[in-house]
Amino acid sequence: MGNNPVVSFNSFDLIQEAFVKNADAFAGRPNTQLKLLRGGIYGIVMTDGELWKEHRKFALNVLKKFGMGKNLMQERVLNEVNWMIDEMKEHIKKGEDEISVHHKIDVAVGSIINLLIFGYAFHEKYLEEFFKIKSLMRDFIKVSGNPLFRLVSADTSGIMRRLPGFSTSYNDGKRLGDELRAFFNGQIKERRQKIDFTEDSEPTDYVEAYLRQQQKNEKSGEDGDLFS
Repeated sequence: MGNNPVVSFNSFDLIQEAFVKNADAFAGRPNTQLKLLRGGIYGIVMTDGELWKEHRKFALNVLKKFGMGKNLMQERVLNEVNWMIDEMKEHIKKGEDEISVHHKIDVAVGSIINLLIFGYAFHEKYLEEFFKIKSLMRDFIKVSGNPLFRLVSADTSGIMRRLPGFSTSYNDGKRLGDELRAFFNGQIKERRQKIDFTEDSEPTDYVEAYLRQQQKNEKSGEDGDLFS
């Protein structure tokens, strides 16, 4: 597609041969605009090779401990549902004629995800933070869907980002990516400061688990590149 060579599988037997019997050989992922958002290719979603395998294994293990697919996760979801119901009851008590259920569901879903990642829900003082990150992500998704931005992202030479029209789209995407990255890096830094690494306690969220694994690798002298 474009300047990238593409191989198409057009039969069931070929698809099974490639993606089932030789899954590891075809586990690579294309370069996308996420690289611009994150300042590189990291994590699970868009990585491949050894980095992807190691992080996928780590993530599955951590999420399993946190109760994914078990009653513990169900309890977290129910807690947010109860919060949402209590919030709507408060609005009713105040005599409000209209209640934005969509707004409450947004916050509840965001809280469940953030509880897993950073260990806290978007209630009360964190509501503003939720809407800030939601706005940034919505704007980035909008920009990344722009055909001009997609063309710039696929251009490995870096020439197109300097052209009129293309440069505006590129700069918008880069600005939003930088803001998102700064926000999450700040969250990670704050989380790191709250962790007592001298205690061998069980992590309560994904970031803590990751930082503890990072610390463990550094102490043991293991290859730290996979958890940098």
